[in-house]
Amino acid sequence: MNLREKILVILGIMFICAFLVIFVFSLTFYADSVSNQERQQDNYQSALVLIWNFLILITITLALFSIVVILLIDRLVLVRLTTLIDRVRDRSRLPEGQQMPPMPGNDEFAHLDTVIAESQHRILESEGRYRDLVEQVPDYIIVHRDKILRYVNPAAARIFGYNPAEIIGKPLDQFLAPQSIPDVISAIRLRQAGDPVKPYEIVILARDNSFRTVMVNGAIIQYEGKPATLNVLTDITEWKQTENALRIATKKLNMLNRAALNDLNNQLFTLQGYLELSCSLATDNKLKGYLLKQREVCSKLQNQVAFIRHFQDIGMQPPKWQNVNNVFLYAISHLDLSHFSRKVQLSTLEIYADPLLEKVLYAIAENSLVHGKTATEIRCYYTRTVDEVVIFFEDNGVGIPADKKEEIFRHHYLTGGFPLTLARDILSITDMAIVETGVSGQGARFEIHVKKGFFRFIA
Repeated sequence: MNLREKILVILGIMFICAFLVIFVFSLTFYADSVSNQERQQDNYQSALVLIWNFLILITITLALFSIVVILLIDRLVLVRLTTLIDRVRDRSRLPEGQQMPPMPGNDEFAHLDTVIAESQHRILESEGRYRDLVEQVPDYIIVHRDKILRYVNPAAARIFGYNPAEIIGKPLDQFLAPQSIPDVISAIRLRQAGDPVKPYEIVILARDNSFRTVMVNGAIIQYEGKPATLNVLTDITEWKQTENALRIATKKLNMLNRAALNDLNNQLFTLQGYLELSCSLATDNKLKGYLLKQREVCSKLQNQVAFIRHFQDIGMQPPKWQNVNNVFLYAISHLDLSHFSRKVQLSTLEIYADPLLEKVLYAIAENSLVHGKTATEIRCYYTRTVDEVVIFFEDNGVGIPADKKEEIFRHHYLTGGFPLTLARDILSITDMAIVETGVSGQGARFEIHVKKGFFRFIA
């Protein structure tokens, strides 16, 4: 018999006893009242006394009944509930892997204790998995509140050069390089205000005064019942060192290339001068033919040197957001387009591109100037879809033949100015594409396709 059945049986017995007591007293009062009525039927006061006595008897009986029920509940329910609460508290303090024996009895409290034990076990397993994940992850994980460190994982403690217990409670700025403190304070304020914070770089300071560069990702969490900031620090020190070494090496290589190209170009210029002089002095036609071929080779070499000089600047600087309208105006300012009418409708469009974007637009405009022949108008505008923006550059010149539309973007196709093949390479750095889709005889039309995420509009 479970607890509920026990309580129902006891309550039933008590109800029956109370009913019998009330019934017996009622009969007694009834008999007394009948006797009184026979002796004195007109005695109104006797009837009132009878009613009040009956009510007092019922009240006393109910009060006694309530006291007994309360004592019963305290004995059978509250004691079991207290035992259950104590077991839950004691179970949470047990060492990992140790379990408590089942709660005695076969009532609802024993069943509830089993359910709570299973839930606590699942919670402990989940906490263990997440704790192992946090403690084994190679990234540095810290939790801070009010600029005081509240938690660090072992990886963070190792990189700082302390034991975790030595770090807890210390000021956050004690482990930051001075130049990084303003960035961290700014990020904390933004998060507290509910504003998004993009990942950012900071420099942290270890116990041995060494520096590490980390990328910070963070979020507001509840820690020990209060809001706190969780930061995941990804160590990019080696990557930054490699990037810096590569930048220095590239800079030195470019300096060497520029010096070599300048020297080569000077030598070719000198050689071409001697070839011109030799051609003017040569009297033998066969010899003169050889000299002319040599001069042609020198001219091709000079074009190759110019191509290499343009190419070596690609990718030297990281991409950035650029206003297409402004860049286009800068680009065509280097060309004589005085006899061209211009229609530019680019609004506030910005694209994420290599800083040499100006060279790209210059090459496209130069194509209209040099090869458009009959061109008198240039137009630059864009269309927008959900997934991309397409920037159009059109002229009303002779256009480009169908068999040349792809050839103009090849490396061997040099026109004397900035090659279109380099324009394509520059755009490809940020995953943009350029094609020519004009109709021969009606004008050229270049399309630059910019994918979602690489364009934006500034209000």
